[in-house]
Amino acid sequence: MNRWRLDNLPPALRDAFRRYHRRVRLFQTLHACLVLSVLYALLVWVAMHVDRFGSLSVDQRVGLGAGIHGCMAALGLIWLGIVHLGRLPVKRVAYSLESKLGPAAEERYTTLTDMLNQDRSAWRPEERRLLAELQEDALRSTGPQRAASLIRDRRLPFMAALCVIIMVLFLLPLANPNYEYRQMLTRFYFPRMTVPKPSFVKLDIQRSAEALGQGQQFVLQVKTRGSVPRVWVWILKLWRQPLAGTPVVCLEALPGKGRAVRREMTRLREGQYLFTESRLDNSFRFQVTCQDAVSAWREIEVIPVPVVTKITVSVVPPAYSKLGPQEFEQ
Repeated sequence: MNRWRLDNLPPALRDAFRRYHRRVRLFQTLHACLVLSVLYALLVWVAMHVDRFGSLSVDQRVGLGAGIHGCMAALGLIWLGIVHLGRLPVKRVAYSLESKLGPAAEERYTTLTDMLNQDRSAWRPEERRLLAELQEDALRSTGPQRAASLIRDRRLPFMAALCVIIMVLFLLPLANPNYEYRQMLTRFYFPRMTVPKPSFVKLDIQRSAEALGQGQQFVLQVKTRGSVPRVWVWILKLWRQPLAGTPVVCLEALPGKGRAVRREMTRLREGQYLFTESRLDNSFRFQVTCQDAVSAWREIEVIPVPVVTKITVSVVPPAYSKLGPQEFEQ
């Protein structure tokens, strides 16, 4: 038999216990919300920068976002299940109330709760009098309203202030347009939307033509401007992901067949690079990467060049020659 049942308490004391426990759960829920909010902001911040420097694909961004949101939802549900779905711990509430009321209330509620949960059919009169005194004293010193007001959480304001500071820091990059933080947020929350990858380095790409004849030379010129902040260069080195300073061209045959070829561009002067390729027989696409900048894939169509394979000459002599028409092929 469970000796610590809430149903065995008088209605007023039962209501006090419930109000007290609800207030405790409220503060626990607020703590959990603040902690989960900070954890969520940290995970989103990391995910956005992984996308920025790792050039994630659409499917990778979708999976990353789903993983973060699924993890946070699971943690929230687990916490709510632990805090809200369990039975009211009568004994723990009794001890907690005694600690809040001070030394004068020591063992008052635990003794009363223990006595009320016992079989009182064989009690002596003095035991019943003691129970009545304890019950009257407990109800007089702790009403339902006072029981709830005993809960004070001094850590909550500091945790809330810390959460606000972290959220401000999370959104602070929006004040710097060059950081392109809005694009990072859009790519994370709407991964299937076509949004250019943000980067500190900007690429100005000039190609010789959108269509080439077979055997013609493909010429690509790239101008770069901007640079990655040193703090990010240092962080990426720690992650063993150093940034390449010279632009690299990736060539891939269409339609996605064949292995991609990566080649460094030739430096002409500061911030200006050149790439040429003559051995082009099929249509292809190319992409340029430089430090944290990654261009979109661009297609170049290679068209077969017309070739004269046969020359036919038709000769029609005049009528007086009495010769018929003739054809000569070469």
